[in-house]
Amino acid sequence: MTDHAYGITMFCDDIRHEVNGKLTLVGCYSSELNFTGPPPGVLPTFAALVHLRFPQETTFETLDLSVIKVEEEETLQIFSSQTKVSQDAFLDKSDAKEDNQSDKILSVVVPIQWAALVFSGPALLRVRAKLDSGVEVRAGSLVINFPTENSEEQLTSPKTAST
Repeated sequence: MTDHAYGITMFCDDIRHEVNGKLTLVGCYSSELNFTGPPPGVLPTFAALVHLRFPQETTFETLDLSVIKVEEEETLQIFSSQTKVSQDAFLDKSDAKEDNQSDKILSVVVPIQWAALVFSGPALLRVRAKLDSGVEVRAGSLVINFPTENSEEQLTSPKTAST
């Protein structure tokens, strides 16, 4: 188990909430999203499933989760949510020692969905969680790419055979 808070985000085209409580992630991206045409690029739907993990020793009352889009010189917060967290969500430390549960963690899972997301050029999405204690948790990022002029020329120009 880790002794610090951490987060992981899965970026995808859609999150579907199933009847039996399952979540289905559709069209998952690894570390990059690559548009095939020139900017602007439009994603009709886009989603992120954010997993945050906090060791028992972490104490806070509010959690501020945000997704930030950085394009060239412009930084825009495209999602923000501030949530109060009950200290009852954490195990009582005296009980943890007695029950040998010192490795317990608090897990927070937040699905986020956008109806449409527009990128005017190459960008970076960052997911951050800030605690009222001052701790910032980096929960992942996604690089947004567009083809360069050279890569478009390579795709459209015919290959010449040399003899």
